[in-house]
Amino acid sequence: MTTNGEAAPAVSCESGAGVAVIGLTRPEKRNAMRPVDCQRIGDLIRQFGQDPGIRAIILTGHGGYFSAGADLRWNAGNTSGTLLPVMHRTVLDTYRCPKPVFAAVAGCCVGAGWALALACDVVVAEADAYFEPPFTSRGLIPDAGIAWFLQQRLGRYETARLLWFDGRMDADQAAARGLVTEVTESGGALTRARELAARLAAEPARTVAVAKTVLRNSLSVPLEAALDAENGHVAYNQADDEVRGRRSSFVAGLGRK
Repeated sequence: MTTNGEAAPAVSCESGAGVAVIGLTRPEKRNAMRPVDCQRIGDLIRQFGQDPGIRAIILTGHGGYFSAGADLRWNAGNTSGTLLPVMHRTVLDTYRCPKPVFAAVAGCCVGAGWALALACDVVVAEADAYFEPPFTSRGLIPDAGIAWFLQQRLGRYETARLLWFDGRMDADQAAARGLVTEVTESGGALTRARELAARLAAEPARTVAVAKTVLRNSLSVPLEAALDAENGHVAYNQADDEVRGRRSSFVAGLGRK
C-alpha cells in the first residue's frame, strides 16, 4: 500500500543496454488496469522518453497475460471518475513517445489493453495470444482510442464488426491484418521484443526518432506536405554527431565485399 492508503501500482520496471521494460504485475486479475497502474505506466513512458540512456521501451504483462483492459470491478466500486482520463493520458503518452515502443503480448490483450498495444510501434505476440474489444455487450462505449486505432488500420466496416459483435482475433489473424508485427512461439514474445529493441537501440538515436515521426505523420498529411516535411527532417537528422559518424562509416565501406 502507498502512504495515503491507496493501492500501490502493480507495475514492474527494469532497464539496461539502452532498453527499458515496463510490465503489468497483476496476473491474478489478468493484468487489468486501475488508475494507479495506468498512471505509473504513463509516468515511466514519459520518463524514459526523455532519458538519453534509454533508446527503446517495451510494454508487457507478466503471468501469461498482456492485459484484460480496465479493471471494471474496481471502476464499479469507485465514483471518482479518474480511470478514463488517466487511461487516455497513458495511451497518448505511449503513442507520442519519441522513442520506439514495443508491445510484447501473451494471453489476453483486451479492451483498453489492446488500445495500449495499438499505441505502440511494434507488436510482438505469442501464438496463443488473442485480441478482443468487448465493449458493446458490456454496456460500454469503445474508449482509450481503440475505435480510432482500429479504423486507421482496418477501415470502418471491419472495425464496426469487431466493436459491435465482440470480434476476436488470434495472433495469426491479427498479424494478417497488420495489427501484429511478428508472431512467436508460446513464451517467446518478450525475448523477441528484447532482440528487436536491442537492434534499434544500437542505431543512431536521432535517426530512429525522426523515422518514428515520419511514420506517425505520413498518413495525416497530403503527399506534397509529407515530402516538404522530409526536407526538414533530413537536415535535422544530419546535424547529429552520432548520425554523421554512422554515415561516414557506411560510405567508407561502400564497394567492399
